[in-house]
Amino acid sequence: MNQAVDLCQRKRRFVAVLALSVALLSSTISTSERPAQAANPTPSPFYRPPTPVVVTSKKGAKPPGQTTARAKDENLILQSSKPIVSTAQQWQKWDDYINMKSEQEHIPLTLTFENGGGGAMRFDDLRIRLAGRPLASIRDFKGSSLLNLNLTEAIGVGDSLLTVQGYGQPGSRLAWKLTTPKPVATGVNPNTFGLADKVTVQGKNFAERAAADKVTIGGKPVTVVSAKKDQLILKLGTDVPGGKQDLIVMVGNYRCPAIKVTVKAQPEVSSVNFLNTAPGQPIVVYGHGFSTTASDNEVLIGGVSAQITSVTSDSISCNVPDSFDAQCPQWYVPIVVKTNGVESKGTVTLNISQRVIPNEGIPEQ
Repeated sequence: MNQAVDLCQRKRRFVAVLALSVALLSSTISTSERPAQAANPTPSPFYRPPTPVVVTSKKGAKPPGQTTARAKDENLILQSSKPIVSTAQQWQKWDDYINMKSEQEHIPLTLTFENGGGGAMRFDDLRIRLAGRPLASIRDFKGSSLLNLNLTEAIGVGDSLLTVQGYGQPGSRLAWKLTTPKPVATGVNPNTFGLADKVTVQGKNFAERAAADKVTIGGKPVTVVSAKKDQLILKLGTDVPGGKQDLIVMVGNYRCPAIKVTVKAQPEVSSVNFLNTAPGQPIVVYGHGFSTTASDNEVLIGGVSAQITSVTSDSISCNVPDSFDAQCPQWYVPIVVKTNGVESKGTVTLNISQRVIPNEGIPEQ
């Protein structure tokens, strides 16, 4: 009888212990399924809190790996991540950095996340923070694998911390990339212009900000007075070299292919390397605003065209015409340079005789 009572009590204790163990196990599983409370990192000093415009991909949109070649050409990838892959069915956390280079902070920016893709599984839940502030969650994907966030003017130069918290089966995959539309300069109107003319550059995907849209002509920067998505209006400076030059548009760090233009800059003559020389002798005329293409320039000595042998933007080497043999000596013969048909300003003269005197200062009396 006592043995039967003892056996009954043991069974009751066993059942009680088993019930307690099941309760504890259920509590542990419930806790593991709740999001981990990750410590918020200190906001980046480079980050300006955005109000991101969330644009989800349309239904049926192809993932990035299946886009056409033309679509790829229309966007420049500024930065992309390595795949973020889940290793366990529990909340995990990954830290990465978006690095903005100088001149990129004012251009159009799109941050694209791809959840799954390429046959990989999607994360069941996601929480994304930028510089410690909430940026997006799984709800923003709205059932799509793609999420596009507009970060234009929302992130500054330097590193900004990007934190991803994800929950999904082992092998779930997430990747991101930062892109900007590829700028294209298609033409210049007019293609031949003077320094005082209004010059318009046509194209597409300009940044619409003078701070990000930069233009050089012949290597010299010019002022962008108006910037739109498809055109830039320029104001030329007096130091723009004349002649055939390369006009180059820079949007952020991206350099558009050069466009050939012709600048009708007014040249200026300042001196000549001889005070006195003979017909047929070489001379060098100094100044600035000359075309570096010899055929764009003409040197007139006393109204007679001289043979040009070499040119730079600030000097022209030529020979005194032999026709002066029958008329020399001549004193104070004017030298004029025409560049692309524009006559030079400044006054330079040359004495022509059979005596050669270098221009090395005031001659002896």
